[in-house]
Amino acid sequence: MRIVHVAPFYHPVIGGVEEVVKRVAEYMASGGYEVYVVTYNRARVGGIGSLPREETINGVRVIRLKPDLVWIHGTYSSELPETLRRLGPNIVHVHVWMPPHVFQVAKLKKKLNFKAVLHSHAPFHRLNQLGVVTWLYHRAVDILMKKVLRDYDRVVALTPHEKNILKKKLGVDEDRIVVVPNGIDDGLVSSAYSANTASLDNVVLYLGRISRSKT
Repeated sequence: MRIVHVAPFYHPVIGGVEEVVKRVAEYMASGGYEVYVVTYNRARVGGIGSLPREETINGVRVIRLKPDLVWIHGTYSSELPETLRRLGPNIVHVHVWMPPHVFQVAKLKKKLNFKAVLHSHAPFHRLNQLGVVTWLYHRAVDILMKKVLRDYDRVVALTPHEKNILKKKLGVDEDRIVVVPNGIDDGLVSSAYSANTASLDNVVLYLGRISRSKT
């Protein structure tokens, strides 16, 4: 089976979504599946064309497309459709709701006859977390493009709260939403548990960065 992940960024770019994509892709590759990650040849800020066009990382074949249009964390590449045609995937796992590749993959789904999964990664933020321009873009996509979500066979939500947003705000059928929380390293939990053995009835474990966007 050939599985293609499509993501805004990938290793060596560092970030939460990037780590999730890397862990999932490498786990699938370790199970004997043919796994690709299709992303863009850029860093989070600048660095366009600075990374290898193609390489294999821990069993995952990475293809970085030439960006035609770049804004903040968004990227559009006209190379995506031809790349997917060439790969002929059985499953396309798309990461992050809102970037252009979400709509490109939905358009290609019926033509290339693959199953499509959208991992939305909860991009639902308030105005004071984004700034006016980005917030307006997010609202426009939510309102004008939400019908595209009907083309995806499954939509992955990180939490029950996100599932509720997908149902009520974007109109995704409940039976197509799957809640899959982000994973954590077992070693982190073991360390926290060992450090608090004296008061196990009152342990709160928080994993994440301290940020306004996490409140």
